[in-house]
Amino acid sequence: MQRPVRVVWCVPEGDVAEADPARLARLWAQTWLALSDKLGETVRGHPTSGDDA
Repeated sequence: MQRPVRVVWCVPEGDVAEADPARLARLWAQTWLALSDKLGETVRGHPTSGDDA
């Protein structure tokens, strides 16, 4: 079972502009790749039974 992940992106002080959807999409993609790499490092070498219980 996957656990939910909360990601907080810090914005430079004074940057009060409206969120840019393209920028948020890039940040999400970078975060997803980083988390995927970490998960791969954690799981690598540890066989699973296929059960999520």
